Amino acid sequence: MKHLLSIFAVAVISVIAWGCSSGGDEEVPLSVTPGALTFSSSAGKQTVNVTGSKWEAISSQKWCTFEILDKQLKVTVTQNYSDKPRTAQITITSGSQSIVLGVSQKAGSGKFDGFTVGTLAFANLEPKGGDEVVVSCSEKNYTLEITTLSPKYTWKAVVTEGADFVVVPDDELYKGSGYLIFTVKSNNTVEERHAVLRIESEYEGAFCVYELEITQNSFNRNEDPSINDVIEW
Repeated sequence: MKHLLSIFAVAVISVIAWGCSSGGDEEVPLSVTPGALTFSSSAGKQTVNVTGSKWEAISSQKWCTFEILDKQLKVTVTQNYSDKPRTAQITITSGSQSIVLGVSQKAGSGKFDGFTVGTLAFANLEPKGGDEVVVSCSEKNYTLEITTLSPKYTWKAVVTEGADFVVVPDDELYKGSGYLIFTVKSNNTVEERHAVLRIESEYEGAFCVYELEITQNSFNRNEDPSINDVIEW
């Protein structure tokens, strides 16, 4: 009788051991469908199906994020403003298995709507994409208001032509909306002078640019400089 009980006990233990070894501890084969994603330059979302057990993921780029759903991975990309395509990799891991999901996004225009330009010094003056102004021969400061479409956008001003008489803060980088005060020095010659003031913003490889062409009147000995001190748009 004892011998029969020993055989029965061994059989029960064997069944339990077989059940444990053939249970959920085995890795489920990991697969991703589709195996790659392509986006236009616009922001977008796509979903891939994932099979596997206890899987996780990580993205190589900040512009490419994801959300883990039930047996799915929802991938989100931001807009690509740059004029160059870009790529990212999402590595999906389950146990000792891993699969790399390739994500590519097409190039943008290289431009973005970063800011608008207005002025506080004179009424009804709202240049939008580039303009021309005429100023008097006398020295004067002018104020432009830069309104960024996002507080994270930065911008700077540089004089690309006529830097000898149009002065802006040197290499100062502004963030968010603000004001630019530039100086036009006196013109004591009998010739008109021309300058180009450029305001530019860069974001993720794309640019927003505004150029103001400035013409300064020549010196007139018979003219009272204080009379002609209004900027003409």
